[in-house]
Amino acid sequence: FQLARFYALLRHIGLVGMGNAAPVSDEGAPEVFDLPCDNEKVWAGVMNLSKEPRVSTFPELQQRMAVYIDGDLHLSGLKAANSDLQRTGEFDFFGKVLPFIVRRAQQLPALRGLLLGGKLPLLRQNQRKSLTIPRELGVSLLANMLLLTVPPVLHGSLNSVSFAELLRDTSPQEVAKLEMFLHFFARLSEETAMLPGSIRIYRIVGVALQEQEWCQSQQPLLPMEVASKMVGFEENPELAHADFANMFIGGGVLSGGCVQE
Repeated sequence: FQLARFYALLRHIGLVGMGNAAPVSDEGAPEVFDLPCDNEKVWAGVMNLSKEPRVSTFPELQQRMAVYIDGDLHLSGLKAANSDLQRTGEFDFFGKVLPFIVRRAQQLPALRGLLLGGKLPLLRQNQRKSLTIPRELGVSLLANMLLLTVPPVLHGSLNSVSFAELLRDTSPQEVAKLEMFLHFFARLSEETAMLPGSIRIYRIVGVALQEQEWCQSQQPLLPMEVASKMVGFEENPELAHADFANMFIGGGVLSGGCVQE
């Protein structure tokens, strides 16, 4: 079975072209991600989050975060998520989870040394590259995202990394996503050992065959088996799941998406 025939089959059943539009050019995008600890105003605000008296209400949290945030700040979604988690078990946001998130965010200057040259590079289009992020550093970056210390959008070709919408939105699916992140930090706060391992991200954009090359290719495909309908990889881990992709890594997980994410 040749690659060209396989591509023709995908076109026939309507799978070619599914998913969101191709990403816009990343020309002019920065080469590295500016870390919040390099911004004096932002980092002073982050350090202020743990000062006495400790934050114990949402208005107090909003007031301290507003010091380093440009624009409106709404925490309605966070309030809803906190209420849900309190009803389902022992969940202490202000006494335990928030202080843990703040501590993890404040570790960023020390953890950046795990990156080559202390810089977080952006994976560019038309290049086959990968980025390895130690999980301890990943937690600190995620904590900073949740505290809204990172720029929401760096470039039109890149996804937003801001939690602003999740903190604001009270839609059930958005609140559920935020609860997932809060539950992650709550579980992590119980751990005493460092998180082992790393996250490796591969980005392959603009290096695939063009349509004409697909149609003309005589390369044979490897053997392929397709599972029956309604068979999921949750019960069959040996399966690989193929689905349409969002133009951004992570899709709409932080801003309204509720499909793959």
